[in-house]
Order: sequence, then structure tokens, then C-alpha cells
Amino acid sequence: MPLIIGIISYPEQFYNTTLLRVTLIAVLGFLSVLIVSLINSLKTNSAISFLSINGFFFFAAWLLCFFAEVRNDKHWFGHRIEQADSFNVVIKQPPKEKDKTWKLEVSVTHSINNHQTNPATGNAFIYVYKYPAVFAFREGDTITVPNNWQLIENSGNPFEFDYKAYAARSNIHFQQFISAKDINIIHYAEAKNLNWIRRIHHWSKRQLEWYIKDAATLGLLDAILLGDKTDLKPELKQAYADTGIVHTIAISGAHIGIFFLLVLLLLFWIKHKKYTWIKYLIALPLIWGYVLIAGAPASAVRSATMFSIIAIGFAIQKQPNGINQLLAAAFIILCADPILIYNIGFQLSFIAVLSIFIFYRPINRSIFFKHKILKLLWGAMSVSLAAEILVAPIVVYYFHLFPIQFLIANLVAYLFMGVILIGGMLLIGLSFVPVIAEPIASILTFITTGFNRIIYLLKSLNLDVLRTLTLNLAELCLTYIIITAGAVFIFRKKKSALHIATSVFVVFIAWNIYEWRQTQSQQILVMYNIRNDSYTELINGNNALIAYSKRSPSASTQQYVLQPAHINWHIQSVDTTLPQESKLITVGNKNVYLHVQKYLPPTDVDYLLLTEHNSNTSLTELMHLYTPDTVVIGNSFSKSAKALLYEQCAAFNLPVHDVSQNGAFILQSN
Repeated sequence: MPLIIGIISYPEQFYNTTLLRVTLIAVLGFLSVLIVSLINSLKTNSAISFLSINGFFFFAAWLLCFFAEVRNDKHWFGHRIEQADSFNVVIKQPPKEKDKTWKLEVSVTHSINNHQTNPATGNAFIYVYKYPAVFAFREGDTITVPNNWQLIENSGNPFEFDYKAYAARSNIHFQQFISAKDINIIHYAEAKNLNWIRRIHHWSKRQLEWYIKDAATLGLLDAILLGDKTDLKPELKQAYADTGIVHTIAISGAHIGIFFLLVLLLLFWIKHKKYTWIKYLIALPLIWGYVLIAGAPASAVRSATMFSIIAIGFAIQKQPNGINQLLAAAFIILCADPILIYNIGFQLSFIAVLSIFIFYRPINRSIFFKHKILKLLWGAMSVSLAAEILVAPIVVYYFHLFPIQFLIANLVAYLFMGVILIGGMLLIGLSFVPVIAEPIASILTFITTGFNRIIYLLKSLNLDVLRTLTLNLAELCLTYIIITAGAVFIFRKKKSALHIATSVFVVFIAWNIYEWRQTQSQQILVMYNIRNDSYTELINGNNALIAYSKRSPSASTQQYVLQPAHINWHIQSVDTTLPQESKLITVGNKNVYLHVQKYLPPTDVDYLLLTEHNSNTSLTELMHLYTPDTVVIGNSFSKSAKALLYEQCAAFNLPVHDVSQNGAFILQSN
């Protein structure tokens, strides 16, 4: 706990060397007290020992975070952006295709200034425009790119995914958008230039592509076996998310667990508990072999590491404690990479395993089946139920979703994953024998097609209301308090725990009633930061009216911009009427003039919203007619038109909110 608290409380901008020295002194001080307390354990006050242990790990977490942060590396390329002319980079992953660009994740190797090359470190993203130049880059290529780096920033839309923080926690802070003609190729990579892990991964992928002809099946096998979701259909991925089995397409703890169960089934003849450790020792190299075939993605390495620590604990302990070993594994992993505490995959994997350790046995023992098949099915369902108890709240917190069919979907998914893992590994391993590999490929295609049909059927059973759930951080904490207190009451029969659970539940309900009443009276005007559009909504209660839109929003805009805002503002209906005239809108005690084409009679307004460029529109005339306090510029203006608007606003000494630069404009009644 002190390690986690230390990581979470670590200052985001920790570049002060004085603060670093103070932290180092604090670590050494607490360590000294801890050593003394251990030597004189019988004489030292227990409170001093407690404080020294917790203080040591708290400040040690700060040091771990400091050294894990790439910006504290003197060779980081971000320190040389102002001096360098260009940079040499190596493409780390296969390019990913976007709508208008190819996304490259690169590792910077050198900075170039006046033809002088200096070593540099750090990772970044490069987006290469598809047109007009032809794209011809691949993993491992060494290229030279211009010094056009930009800090990664969020769009500033309400409740959007914090991509800036997500990238920063992967030590990626810069990106650039360039044309392929601006890139110089230094060295084309060959297969032999890649490390052996990547070569195994690419070879395995080629074997699947050779035998699997169905695109949907190939995309799913690539995701489950190799961790490559590039060819996975978006609608299929969404169906997996809506049914609560999205974990099947991201190599994580579920895959490692299923793979381990398969190994146990193969070693069924080792029945004596005295020799259980042999099963773990045999499973470990096989699991790591699977991780290497998958290309050793971070999530798989993390899950395999956690499993290895737990497995070693089970192998060497006479009375193994699963929860203790899980906590030890998390502690070791966080010491190696403290920023993983913010990784959603790590959180879900850890919480799911913890939930299984706590709740599986009580749930499984609640119903007894004599029949072996029923007993086996109930055991699988018990695992799914146990995992969902602690996972469900955090899934609602992050994804606003609770799939009611998760029990059936997970049961089917676990059976399917077991078959796919066995069949896929056999297909790759026996790919040099076409007579055997081709029938395996046909069977896998048949099974995958049937599984996908079942998932689409289960998706259709989900209720729309369960796709728009919300929990803020406070409500999430209250939920876990209720679950913890309820579990203590059920397992330990402590009435005080029941009183706590009941009291917190009442607080939770009261909180939600208060939020519901606030939602009913809310009034919000928002102009979103959407490329080439000044899309504007007026929200009253649970309803939204599209006040302006140049075009219908794309599917990606709906999913990543509008949907998060609508879910968190509890919008139930959207009026798609598109008024094309000017609007005078009142939000609380503020007057807003939404100018489109026509002029309204003269009046004083607080905000002037400019939605689109019109040669007949005079900003000077608008200023005299409506005397606004602030001008808001939408995204439908060209750069030259915006520059002119900036000059005119400066002449009137008017503040400007540029949606493309400052993020979405949000006016909310108090």
C-alpha cells in the first residue's frame, strides 16, 4: 500500500534536483531507522517500525518513478528539439493504417545538428500522410525525419479519453505529421536484422496467413494467438466488448490462465499433491514460449511474469497463499515499472485474479453437483462469477458497460479460447506438414465462424440502458466498500460489516438521486473540437439539440467524441434537426449568439460563436451589433480566415476561444 500511494502521489513535474536529493535522503533515513528497528526488534517501539517501513517504501516509490521517467534522461531527444535539424529513428512496430495516415511507433537513436550526429533516446509517434507519396516503410527500417515534433495534446472534448496521459505513461510525449517525401531512408530492415523474438512472431503470422483464408477467422486468430489486432474487424471487436469478453482478443492473464489449465490437463497423470510443483515447472517454459510466439507484448509479459511469481510460490511453499503471492507479484512488477499502476490492463488482470482467489471457493461450494460434466460447467461458471464481482465496477468506471450475458459469453469464450489456443499452436507447429495443417485450418475456421455468430446473438440480448452506465471515482470507491463489507458479513458473519455496507449503500443511493436531480435541470451549450466542423449542441436536461453541424458526424466521431459526453451527461435523446439560421441562446444568465448566415436584431451578448466562414459576414459589423465579451471560433475556418479573425479580435481587445487550440467550448448553467 505505501508503494502504491507513493506512485500515485508522485509529482508529475519532478525535475527539481533539490527535491530529488531530499527524497533520496528521506529514503536513506527511513532505511536506517528500519535496519535499526530490525536489529533491535524487541527494544524498538512498534510505531517507529511501522512508520519507518511505510516511509521507506513511500519515498522509494518516488525514486522508482523518477528513474522510470524518460524526461529525466539527459540523452532524451526531447531536450534537443530546439537545437537539432533532424533525427534518426527506427520503426519499432509494423505500421498501422489510419484513415489518412500510417502510424509509426519509432525509437529515436540520434539527433542531427549541422551534420553532426549525437546519440539520443526516447520513443515517439510519426503519422505519415498516405498521399501523394507512396508508403514503403516496415518494421525495423532506419529513417531520418525532420524536426517537426509536437507535444501530444488532447482535443479538449468533454469526458474524452486522456490520450496525452496514456501516451506519457508509455514515455511517449511527442508526435509529428509528415509526408513520406520528407523522410529519408537510411537502411531497409531485413528479417535477419530483427531480434529473434520478432522473427518468431512474424514467422508464426505468415503460417496463419498461408492456411487461414477467411478474413474474420484470420483477424481473430492473429489477435488471440499473436496479440496482433490490426486485421480484426471493428464491429467484431465492439461485439466482444458489448458481451464482456473483450479480454479474449488481448493477450493477458486470461490467456495465460487457460494455457496453464491446458498444461494441467495434459499432466493429469500427476495426481499426488507432493509432486504438484512439477506441473508448475513444466508449465512455465511452455507459457513463456507462447508469450514469445505472440511477440512478447507488454500485457503478455506482465501476465506471464505475474503467473511465474505465483507459480514459484505454489511450487516452493508447503501451504501456499494465493492472495499473498498475487500481492508479491504485483509488488515486484510495480518496482520494475511503477507507471503500470495506471495501466487498465494491469488493473483488470490483478483485480480479476484477486476476485477469483477471494470468491471462487464460496461460490463453487454454494451448489453441489454429483454429475462430473455439470460439476465441471459449474466450476467454470463459478470462476466467471467470482471474477466479475470485483471487475464489474471498474469496467463500468472505464467503459460504462455491464453485459448481463457475461456468464454465458465467458463460458463459451473460455471453451473457445481453449480450442483456439490448442488448434492454433498445432497449426503453427505443424505448418510444414500441409496434409495435417490444412484440416486444422478448416476446423478452426468452422469453429471461429460459429463462435462469432453466438457472440453477435448474445450482443443483441444486451439492454441499451446497460451500455450507458456511469461511476465516478467517489462512487467507485463506495461500490468497493459495499462489496468488501458485504463479503466480510457473509464470510465472517460480522454484523458491524453489514451496518457499514448498508450505511454506505444508502449514501450511494442518495448520491445518485442528487446527481439525477442535477441532470434534470442541467443546461449546457458545447461546441466540440471536431476536425473541419463547428458541431454544436444545446443540452437541456436529458435531451440534446444539434444547434449547428456542417455534416453528419462520422462513426469515429460518434464513438470517441459524442458518445463519452452523452453518457456522462446522461443524454437520452438527440434531436437531429439541423437549423441553418442564426440563433440567440440563453444558458443560465449568459446570452450566446450562434452566428451562421443571417443577422439578428442588435442586442448585447456574452459570447459570439462563429461557426463557418462567410464572405458576406463582417466581424466588425458583428462587434458593433452585439458587443460580445468573448469570441468563439469553430473548426470550419481555414488558417488564413482564422488569422484574420485573430487580428480583428485583437483590434477590439476581445478574448478569443479557438476550439482547435483551446479545446471544446463549454458553457454550463450553475
